[in-house]
Amino acid sequence: MDQDPSLSQISLDVTATGAVIQGNYIGLGLNGLTKIETESSSIYDGIELWSSEALVGGPSEAARNIISGHPGAGILLRGGEHNTIQGNYIGTDASGRYKVGNEIGIDTERYYNSLDGYHYPTANMIGGNASDTGNIIAGNESYGIRLKAGATQNLIYSNNR
Repeated sequence: MDQDPSLSQISLDVTATGAVIQGNYIGLGLNGLTKIETESSSIYDGIELWSSEALVGGPSEAARNIISGHPGAGILLRGGEHNTIQGNYIGTDASGRYKVGNEIGIDTERYYNSLDGYHYPTANMIGGNASDTGNIIAGNESYGIRLKAGATQNLIYSNNR
């Protein structure tokens, strides 16, 4: 499925190397409990990463993103590489205890560039083995994490801590 990047609340372009996304409620209101109902039904994914070397979340509570309430993925890795996704609550409310959900917690997708062909998510880290680097991925409708064919060398550690 090739989709327009404007269908995500946050979309990092291929050239956005080293971006940091921390401390956000993405898809939830300021109370951290309820889904944001948008005037436009075009919001599909929470975060879409086309980029490389981005950091989404982190080991501290202040760095944590709460990513819930999307009809698509909470986070979509679209061909990016060497991205790190740590310490987030994906599919829950801000407490990490109650379901809000996305269709998929973290999903992968290739993208096509007419200059050099298909790009697949490669060498991304989801979670980690240090304290508080795992994500809580719960309450999603279908998959918690879905790695599609072509997504290689991606590491998944200590989530749902």
